[in-house]
Amino acid sequence: MQRAATQAPAPAPEPDAVPYAKFAELLRQEHALSDAYVRLREIIGAMDPPTVSDSAQLWAYVESVARSKLAWSLSPEPAR
Repeated sequence: MQRAATQAPAPAPEPDAVPYAKFAELLRQEHALSDAYVRLREIIGAMDPPTVSDSAQLWAYVESVARSKLAWSLSPEPAR
């Protein structure tokens, strides 16, 4: 019984070798995700954050607003 010859895996394509159509699709998806993020900020009222100096602070602000809205919506309704 002979062993089958093994071949080395093909090298990964260089980033420049990615077809333009794939790049265009990734760009379209990124824009759609960005648009959804802006819509989410509009829905939860996080469009005007206090002064933030970087994206990490913006994400933290948006997350805190979202968590407070979620906590409010899940809290039991007060007795009437």
